[in-house]
Amino acid sequence: MPPLFEYAIKSLSCRDPINWATLPFTQRNRVPCRMKQMKRRSSQALSYSVFYEHAAEGGYVASVPALPGCHTQGETLEEAERNIKEAAELYLESLVAHRETIPEEGPSFQGRVSVPVSRTA
Repeated sequence: MPPLFEYAIKSLSCRDPINWATLPFTQRNRVPCRMKQMKRRSSQALSYSVFYEHAAEGGYVASVPALPGCHTQGETLEEAERNIKEAAELYLESLVAHRETIPEEGPSFQGRVSVPVSRTA
């Protein structure tokens, strides 16, 4: 549990009257005052899989399958990566603002299949 008394800068107002002459010199720029306990937002880093595809018109398209509709593009892979990171951050901020559940990514798999194709001449 955090202490009930914290220090605030002298310019801030406090409810308790202060006799500045009785404070030690090193403490004169600080004012002991009661501060309400504030809820602290916990911050954690979430990790999501990102898929990058080369776009036919050039550049790359990036998407996060665990966040439906979260996709973007970039001229280079580096730009696409910056853009998808920003898009995912905004997506998650919106979920938090609307008090919606933040999705957790389940296991994902990627594979490749070969499909025979008949070509007629």
